[in-house]
Amino acid sequence: MLEVISDLCLTGDICMLYLTYPQRTWKEIEEAQEFYRKHNASSLLCREEVEVHPYLCLYEDGLKGKQIVDHNLCRRQDYPKCFKICHKIAILNYKEIHNLNSNIYNKDTIYFNIKKSLDIDIPADLEKLND
Repeated sequence: MLEVISDLCLTGDICMLYLTYPQRTWKEIEEAQEFYRKHNASSLLCREEVEVHPYLCLYEDGLKGKQIVDHNLCRRQDYPKCFKICHKIAILNYKEIHNLNSNIYNKDTIYFNIKKSLDIDIPADLEKLND
């Protein structure tokens, strides 16, 4: 564990571990760090598969709806692949901080695949942890 932390510190990299992901494992952190290094990245976030594709989502507009992404595709097989960002593990070089947006990514950020992860934001999420 200390090796990983030392390696990150010596290279000027910051590893942020949001407290709202209690099921995160040390192995995931090591794998994310290895992925980050292998791709010579300056920033990394996690990515999860989406349960509902954005093409199937609408903004509320009174009793009507407006497409979030304007398209005319009816077959889900034709939808472009997409993913959901996840802050379970975030790694970035300190020099990159001013180039990232408030969600800690930019066009150069790479994304590390993870399985669906429990993010505890509200008391009801805690109940899911105990299931």
